[in-house]
Amino acid sequence: MKSYLSVRFCLFFLLLLTFRYAAAQRVAMNDTIYVYANQSNELHVLANDLGADLSIAEVVITLPPTRGILETNLNCNCLIYTPFAGFGTLVYEDRFDYIFVSATSFDQNGGVTTAATNVASVFLLFMEDECDNCVWPGDVNNDGITNVWDLLPIGIAYGAYGMPRSDTSTLWEGHESEDWPGAFGAGALNHKFADCNGDGFINNADVAAIELNYGLTHTVSTIPALPYEANNISLSVQILNESVAIGDTVTANIVVNGLAGDANLYGLAFGINYNIIPVAGTVGVNFPISFFNDGANTITVQRVVNGALEAAITRTNSEFATGNGIVGVISFVMEDVLAGKTTEENLTISLTGVTATSPTGNRISVNTIDGQVGLVLSQQPKQNPELPPFTLYPVPASNQLNLNTAGKQVTAVSLFSNQGKLLQTIMPEPFSPVITIDTRLLAPGLYLLQINTPQGIVTQKVPVVR
Repeated sequence: MKSYLSVRFCLFFLLLLTFRYAAAQRVAMNDTIYVYANQSNELHVLANDLGADLSIAEVVITLPPTRGILETNLNCNCLIYTPFAGFGTLVYEDRFDYIFVSATSFDQNGGVTTAATNVASVFLLFMEDECDNCVWPGDVNNDGITNVWDLLPIGIAYGAYGMPRSDTSTLWEGHESEDWPGAFGAGALNHKFADCNGDGFINNADVAAIELNYGLTHTVSTIPALPYEANNISLSVQILNESVAIGDTVTANIVVNGLAGDANLYGLAFGINYNIIPVAGTVGVNFPISFFNDGANTITVQRVVNGALEAAITRTNSEFATGNGIVGVISFVMEDVLAGKTTEENLTISLTGVTATSPTGNRISVNTIDGQVGLVLSQQPKQNPELPPFTLYPVPASNQLNLNTAGKQVTAVSLFSNQGKLLQTIMPEPFSPVITIDTRLLAPGLYLLQINTPQGIVTQKVPVVR
């Protein structure tokens, strides 16, 4: 019995040692990374290494680079490579080797010793010279910048699949990738550029790379040009306000029409400019249910850049949407930029960079029509500056409207139609932080919200969309 127990204990001990050894294993893998000249580059060499809880602090450089310097950065859990002068003009590549030092092994007597892992080599290549065909996660149209226009190719190739990359990463750097069988338009742009995360599938996960890397740039030698097809449409801005004054919420519809009957549309991206300064944080676009957006087969991205709105929406089912009507609703609050002006002026909302696409990847010609409305000139804002500030969200509203009181006292909230008819009144609890107004039964349009406070009455216009 004693011998049997000894054998069992030895087997258990060997299994324990094997488990501990496997848990401690680190396997360093080779990398090829494209880097910029004249700047520091983050090298995420751990991205394809094997092991749990990998730390850059465990990396030891066994062969240093000869054409630049390396630094360890614990914040990014990566190495920082800064090339010397002349990299990219006189020399175009560099190399270094590294190992992990935290791996453990067990000798035949059961002793624990520190051991190095295998050696991994990292090959550094000059970006502009060597990586014209690399995938930059988020820059789907390969024009050198990530923005809303990159959403359109994802919608066109949505559901496609191809060869995964060796690294499934959305880090902002050039990633080598094999060409896929499919291409956009006449073949000017390969489908692999839409596989932002490198997993071999084009879907919603790739949209996240646009959000993550928005506005980042890289150098490109040529920008692919997609062909046009004969399917002309018009895109117009229709401002709903009869006039606009300081503090008003401006609401405008984005309307699509066919130039000869119904419009055929698959993807749409555009920028919005205005000749006034909207209140920061109030600019946005809503894409309501329409002939174009069925609420199931569309993806969207929007971003405010330097005060200007950029937005895109595309279908994902490889089928044209056919019809005419509203496809988007823009809204923002007017800031006090009119004081002191005495001449008549108009608020102008302009469409810029409009791009429309077909399911095949071709571009559609678009005629654009700007929107204008008269500005009400005033030396001072309409509301008493002593009145407490309030925030409304979401604007435009759909199912509900929230009033953030910022801890100020509100005695009553009343909602009126645009014609002045009282629709509902809420008597909130004293100092309620948020007051919610149910808007589910309201027809789309403009409404007036009256907020009663001990200091006076605040009135704001509120758009409701469906």
